[in-house]
Order: sequence, then structure tokens, then C-alpha cells
Amino acid sequence: MRQLAFSVPLLVISFFLILPHAAGALDDNLYFSVSPESSYSCIEVNLPQDLGKDITSAIDSYIELDKAKNPWADVTYNKVGLRPGMQTKSPVCFYHPGAKEGDFSFYSIELTSQELGVSREINGGFCLSSTEDADTLPETSNICDAMSQNTDIFDVQFKFDSMSAKPGEKITQTFFVTSYANLRIRVHADTEISNDLGTETIDTSPSNPLATRSFSVRVPT
Repeated sequence: MRQLAFSVPLLVISFFLILPHAAGALDDNLYFSVSPESSYSCIEVNLPQDLGKDITSAIDSYIELDKAKNPWADVTYNKVGLRPGMQTKSPVCFYHPGAKEGDFSFYSIELTSQELGVSREINGGFCLSSTEDADTLPETSNICDAMSQNTDIFDVQFKFDSMSAKPGEKITQTFFVTSYANLRIRVHADTEISNDLGTETIDTSPSNPLATRSFSVRVPT
């Protein structure tokens, strides 16, 4: 279960999205298990969120991968233009033909913006496995062993961990449910605050692992 708090002047609103387990910006030490039958694996860098900064003017940012630290990397450099209020998703892909189940590789992605004076390194890795999953784990020397000890049935994340609003304002939140298992999950919001989520059933499967839902909340006056 994950608690999501909406903050407003002189008022804090909390409600719960009822799910057995909950899990944004790209986390550090995020590890993926991907199918050994695939040749490519890609993750998305979300900018400017992954820089950890708001921007007020158009800027350039850079995604760089040192080949020595990223042996499976397909591209090691990408320049991304950013504009205020716009979110940019930049795929970073890794090439692993011929790799077999149990093989793994680390990655280290360097994000920089000269205008903001910001630099951030994101570390993680891939394991080739017939069971696909994603986990944030402590630093490890063997990704496959670590992931086999931390298998989740499904994962939930909110688009925003917290949101600010004025009394009486209507705000919208989005959450993502991910599972490669054949699951049917019932969700509802446990709150006295007016919202339009209701009770919903979400289905996941190996062919459709990601479900997205949005709902609105009216902040009390």
C-alpha cells in the first residue's frame, strides 16, 4: 500500500490507493530482467525530471554513456533540447545479441546540463531471464542472483509523489500498475475527499504488462 499526500496551503490531504504493494523519475540502482530472446532492451530517461530540476527557459541536456561502463550500450551520446513545461522521454537502448539466460550487464548513465550546472549519474543493470521484472536493489555484483531473491508479483508507482493545490481546486493524478503475471487487481481510493476513481479492476498479462489510470480529486475548501 502506498500513501499519496496532496499538500495545499494550511491543509494536507492524504488518501490511500488500496493495492498490496506499491513502488517517476528513473531510480538509481534500478535493475531489469529482460527476455533472452530479445536483441535490444531500452529504458527511458525522463527529462527534465531525471535532472531533478525545473526549467524556466529552453536549455540543452546531454545523455552520455562511457562504453567501458556500458558494454551493451547501443548509443553513448545524445543531446536533448528541453523547453519549459514540456516532458521529454529519451530511450537509452542496450544491444545484447547472442547473450543467454543468466547473462547480465551493468549500465551507468551520465546526465548533464551546462546551463543548470547539474550532473547526475544513474546506475543499474540488466539480467537476461525468462521472468521479466524490475526492482530497485542494493548494489550487487550479480544482477541475476539479486533479482531472483527480490521477485515482485506486481509494481505500482504514481506519476507524482506529492502535488500542491489551492482550496477548491481540482487536481489529476496518474498511477501505473506493472506485472508480467496474469493478474486481476481491484483498486479503489480510501478517502473521504471527493474523487472520481471509484472501484476499478485492472488486468495484466505477459503481453500487456502495463496499465495506466488517472483520477481527479477536488481539494476541500
